Amino acid sequence: MKPSERLILGVDCATQWARMSVAVGHWNNTRLTLQQTLTASDLNDDNWQKLVDQLSHLQTPLILAMDAPLGWPFPFMNQLFHHQAGEPLQGSANDLLRRMTDKVVRQHLGKTPLDVAADRIARTAHEALRMIGLIRSSHPEVAMLWHPAETPKIGLLETYPAAVIRQRGYASQGYKKEDAHAKQTRLQMVKAVAEEIDMPAHLHTVMSQTDHDLDALLCLLATKDFLQGKALPPPKDHLAQIKKEGWIWFQP
Repeated sequence: MKPSERLILGVDCATQWARMSVAVGHWNNTRLTLQQTLTASDLNDDNWQKLVDQLSHLQTPLILAMDAPLGWPFPFMNQLFHHQAGEPLQGSANDLLRRMTDKVVRQHLGKTPLDVAADRIARTAHEALRMIGLIRSSHPEVAMLWHPAETPKIGLLETYPAAVIRQRGYASQGYKKEDAHAKQTRLQMVKAVAEEIDMPAHLHTVMSQTDHDLDALLCLLATKDFLQGKALPPPKDHLAQIKKEGWIWFQP
């Protein structure tokens, strides 16, 4: 195994397997290659655990790149611990309901991730953490990643496909719809991604079938940015808070 070699699972998360997708990539420090895809029909609790077990046995560090918040805003959590019904909360809604990473993404890219403390994305976050819990039951060494040089056996990375789209300037309007125009838009985006990720030509169509498949692919691309040191790291003076809230790794 090369010291910098990684296996990557790009996971487009949702509240149920039927709306998820997983892309399996291999990083060798120079190129990222798409090796395998699992669409909704392939996914369930058992298959998820089997996939991670199989990859972890290869003795290559594995990264789970999850398209979901992996934590909640610390100021909100801190106040709720002592809150009583009918009492006011201190601070503005944005200060309480948005994580520091959400504000940083907006500052750099002009796009605000959904508020995990105030939106249905909380249910997606809950499911993502449940998926991680399934893995931890047999792989307790799972750990959050905070630097590209870290090599836990299984590392966790929070990604945000919309940030990849915005940073690269992909034409993406309507790509989450199900009509013919949306599918063509996704196909063009996949072709653009293929300039940075090696993949067989037949997988261009596979990865553009749904927005979930494309988002899983974009999670791989976000991880490539992280491993190349292009993603914005969290500010050191707020690291204790960020380790509670989570951090979206994106290229500004």
